[in-house]
Amino acid sequence: MRILVVTEKPKMARALALALGKFRTERRGRLQLYSLEREGDVIRILPLSGHIMQVETAEPYRKWDKVDPLDIVAKEEALVKVLTRPDIASRLAEEARLADRLIIATDPDEEGENIGFEAVELALREKPGLPVDRLWLPSMRPSDIRARWGELQRLRPQLAQSVEARMYLDAMIGFSATRELTLLNRRGFSPRILSVGRCQTAVLYLIYEREKEIRAFRPTPYWRLLARLAQQGRELTAEHVDSPFYDRAKASEAYGRCEGAREALVESAQFQEKLLPPPTPLNTSALLQLAAREMRLPAAQVMQHAEELYLQGYITYPRTDTDRYVAFNHEANLRALAKGALHAKYAGGLLEAGLTKPRQGKRYEGDHEPITPIKPLAEPTELRGPLLRLYELVLRRYLALFGPAAKVMEGEALLRIGGERFRAKGLKVLEEGFLAIYPYARPQQQALPPAQGTSLEVRAVELVEEQTKPPPRYTEAALLRLMERLGIGTKSTRAGHIDTVVKRGYVVRRGTLLLPTKLGYRLAEELHRLWPEFLNPSFSSELEKRLQAIARGERGWREVVDEGRALFGGMMVRLRQEREKFSLRG
Repeated sequence: MRILVVTEKPKMARALALALGKFRTERRGRLQLYSLEREGDVIRILPLSGHIMQVETAEPYRKWDKVDPLDIVAKEEALVKVLTRPDIASRLAEEARLADRLIIATDPDEEGENIGFEAVELALREKPGLPVDRLWLPSMRPSDIRARWGELQRLRPQLAQSVEARMYLDAMIGFSATRELTLLNRRGFSPRILSVGRCQTAVLYLIYEREKEIRAFRPTPYWRLLARLAQQGRELTAEHVDSPFYDRAKASEAYGRCEGAREALVESAQFQEKLLPPPTPLNTSALLQLAAREMRLPAAQVMQHAEELYLQGYITYPRTDTDRYVAFNHEANLRALAKGALHAKYAGGLLEAGLTKPRQGKRYEGDHEPITPIKPLAEPTELRGPLLRLYELVLRRYLALFGPAAKVMEGEALLRIGGERFRAKGLKVLEEGFLAIYPYARPQQQALPPAQGTSLEVRAVELVEEQTKPPPRYTEAALLRLMERLGIGTKSTRAGHIDTVVKRGYVVRRGTLLLPTKLGYRLAEELHRLWPEFLNPSFSSELEKRLQAIARGERGWREVVDEGRALFGGMMVRLRQEREKFSLRG
């Protein structure tokens, strides 16, 4: 039997070939194909390069100055799918013609399923009736590839159709809205293209809204009444129970009643031990937020590094909403990690102590297990730079799941200084538990207050004037959390949407913070004034819910596209009632 295998990326094709047997390569132009024999079958592995088809405007609708942007929304024939890599399509057709079976081995997610269906469509045009199977690869470890080769699945059309609907909706909305706003802006003789879209504009809105809050903020003065205390060489800070004061006169009165006091007496003290549980397993959102915070890299770069670790077999597939394990051999995995060059002693210690069940999250989406390290480093220098740092984050998180809870002591005391009462709080880590391997969750420690009846020396009483501060600008980690909560984008696309508004010149990165540019702020301000229903994240979120319903098999993709067409068409009509007011000047 002659089997044609289609992968999404060249590196995946090579990994498959290495896992399945001795292979040879054939090169034609930019394309490299792998060929091997296995159990009497001839296997031909052809890598794609992501999508080989995309949605574009049909030829009659491509001239901006002669086509009404609303026609792109209203007329179904305005959008068509076209080949972007005819060289790959030609080779695919040639190989399909000779094949007895087609196996789709694209990325194991919605996007990969859609790319796989593109390949199926082209192959079946060439050879109708060609049997098709799906090779679903949660990891690229050679043993896993060989195991999955014997467990081929059916294609999941509902996943592909969800992406298909997304592509048509985003093209329809993005193309028409971008043309509409750009043409309106050109009345002011600006040649700039104002690129907007369903998700990227919602992201811009969030950053704009926060910036607007910051610009409108007016600081309010307040006063903190602090006492610097000491006992047997140990220093402690206490704060007045009514602090902060927003009335200076009351703050001054309280200060006057304890100024000059030399002794503080602990009237009551409470201490409580608490357990801090380990973190939950990593899904995509948690990984991006953790890495954005600890590595200080743009989320899109983090995702690229995670995909590279997956393709090299170090971690499982990094695009998943799942944060709980269902069927995973942790003991075997830990035994492998205990032989590596990174944190092997800790992994071995978990096994020696008797493996416990890992901490679990609440979500299992049925696509994959959580993101897991599965290949140990043979040498510490096997990975370098961001790849090593990201791998270590994933490894530490995984090992922490099996660690004991950390134990902390929290303390709070009420003290009398002069005629006033003060409060002192503290926290001390008593037992490290999982924090020994996962320091990213370590709470900030403060000296515990002394026991009831203790007398302390008052070294100083200070009335400190401060001002309220505006809300902070978003970091990528904070913005990703907010996007997930509001339903903007998916696990696979959120990082890209942030990257898009940066590339469009609407947002800039300043360190770890995201700020709107002058253009981005002005565009969002004008859309908020004239077209708030498009700008508001609820529009993107509502369509996202309908797309997810397609993926669950509850809705038809054409039905959802038609609903989106009607919904957005009405929004375009309402914008035109205000279009004469649109201007980015000012």
